[in-house]
Amino acid sequence: MKRVISTIMIIIVSMLLAVPGVNIQASENTTKKGISNYIPKDASQMLLANEQSELIPDLLQTEKDFAAFDSYYKVNFPESTKELVMPIKISAKGCLQIVLEEITTNYSNLVVSVYSDSSCTSKIGNSVYLFCGDLYKENSITLKESGTYYLKYELSRPSDTEALDFVIGLALYSNENKDLTKDPILSYQDRDLSDITYKIKVDSTGYITVQFAAFDDEYGYSSKFQLLNKDKKAVSKEANLSAKKNDKGKYNDIVQYYAVTKGTYYLKVNTNKGLYGIKYKFTSVKDKAGSSKSKATALKLGGSAVKGICAVTDKTSKGDWYKFTLSKSKSIKITINSKSDGNLKVEIMDSSGKPILYGIRTLYEKEYELELKSSGKWNKGTYYIKVTKPDKKSSGYYTVKVK
Repeated sequence: MKRVISTIMIIIVSMLLAVPGVNIQASENTTKKGISNYIPKDASQMLLANEQSELIPDLLQTEKDFAAFDSYYKVNFPESTKELVMPIKISAKGCLQIVLEEITTNYSNLVVSVYSDSSCTSKIGNSVYLFCGDLYKENSITLKESGTYYLKYELSRPSDTEALDFVIGLALYSNENKDLTKDPILSYQDRDLSDITYKIKVDSTGYITVQFAAFDDEYGYSSKFQLLNKDKKAVSKEANLSAKKNDKGKYNDIVQYYAVTKGTYYLKVNTNKGLYGIKYKFTSVKDKAGSSKSKATALKLGGSAVKGICAVTDKTSKGDWYKFTLSKSKSIKITINSKSDGNLKVEIMDSSGKPILYGIRTLYEKEYELELKSSGKWNKGTYYIKVTKPDKKSSGYYTVKVK
């Protein structure tokens, strides 16, 4: 069988290079064969499943895991044998992927099922059916807990006079809580499995960018995200986000932002889309905002944008203050770019604190740009910009400049 890079592998590698707004899914000519692409042609290289005390599927979470994947076995049916039962050790709850491949054509069909008991009376999920001429078949089975399960092989063949061999590949995708990393990792969730909580540790003030992509994106996908503090109490609202199509008709990654201070956080993810890749990036930010009107940070007209943070730990009463001074009457433009979870609000005031430019304006969640232009020239004097978060569980990073 021609070996090509699997769609799952492309998710991982692409996420290493991806930026928000770029689709990380596989190209149309890539076959979705999962681990079947990693089964070698030469069955003589494989361990004989019949000789193992238990089969152990590889736990696949990173690019390195795929590179080292070797959890494939040769299954031998001696003459006249039609059934085999083999124990399989599952190290983590999640999804077991089974791939069957034929290396003989002297059979009718092979059925492999997963059971929770050695007597094979309590079946889990759907069986994998391999018919003569199929080359390979695969199936994924949800397992709600770790432990020992049993694979039952049932073979139908026209003749019992010869031994027959098949290949089975086994991979496990975890539904366990884990550390979120800057490199993409794979996890599995569906309606039968629990939410996954990812640990994130940051060493300074800044913002977190979470990037999420489902393996199966044919009909789109969505996920819920919520940030928790070190005590696993919610510091954000639960955000229900859906992937959006780009100009090429492909679904972009879901991207979510949180502004944080130094500490340990947890990201709770709730999706039923199955296998997905997730990673995060932390961007350190030196907050330049003043803490009050009298301590407002001065903005230079035509100067570089100044950075600010409304962190998840900030109170709604906290304001970020900026000011700029016109030495003569002048037309101005204020530009504020933000990345936020929930909305932020902006007020522009004159020197007396009176709102101008239509009062309170909104920086809408996710990525947003707000441009405020004066109607005609403003009088000589000092003006103020105040940025706040209207909701306790909102947070965001922003830049502000005036010209």
